[in-house]
Amino acid sequence: MRDDYARVTMGMTSPGCPAADMLEADVRKALGAVEGVETVDVEVVDEPAWTPARMSPAGRARLGMG
Repeated sequence: MRDDYARVTMGMTSPGCPAADMLEADVRKALGAVEGVETVDVEVVDEPAWTPARMSPAGRARLGMG
């Protein structure tokens, strides 16, 4: 793996997420701003399906879910 390359695989909370394009662009922009990163590859996947169980305990607590 090259040092100047960042690859992210991410899923949305629903298959038809209306914010998918915006979120992908935000990830590309954020990673592209990291010093030394020249190439960003973002892949949006449908599997595994997202559920609240995939959240960190801190994330669930912050949203009042546990």
